[in-house]
Amino acid sequence: ATDDVVSTLTKTYAVSGSATLVASTQYKSSSFVNTGPIPPRPNKETTYTVNLRVSAQNAIGNTKVSFVLPAYVTWRNVTSSPNVTYDSKSRTVTWNIGNLEQGKFIMADVGLSVIPSQSHVGSSPVITSGIVLNTDEIVSRAHLKSTLSPLTTVVKDEVWPENPSVVVDRP
Repeated sequence: ATDDVVSTLTKTYAVSGSATLVASTQYKSSSFVNTGPIPPRPNKETTYTVNLRVSAQNAIGNTKVSFVLPAYVTWRNVTSSPNVTYDSKSRTVTWNIGNLEQGKFIMADVGLSVIPSQSHVGSSPVITSGIVLNTDEIVSRAHLKSTLSPLTTVVKDEVWPENPSVVVDRP
């Protein structure tokens, strides 16, 4: 009839998803044995471990972490996860995590070899590019991307008699 009232009610929900990436450089506190001079020295190999940790507030999928190695950093082919790969042409390390359940976290260690040059004396050279997390929030289907600053030879939470992170030019 002409007097009928028709209405439409629409509700919109905003789902805030999050995934967190944390990365650090390790030497003594690593799951791998690292070797070489500490503090690092020019033209001498020192090995480090990159520790990566991804956590999810909500369930996530298609999750990948990646970074590129500088020319003076070498992939050691040592990882704590079979899902970490290295592409020698692009110098890219990729950790294919896949799905991660809500409230869970996952970690991986990656072994790298660093040979600083004379130009690095007095600094803590970068050992990775920016570290990128790409993932999809499963419920909202939102794509999440975050990028951490590059890691350097700075090792934290380890006790050393002198600064273990800055390249020095001495025997």
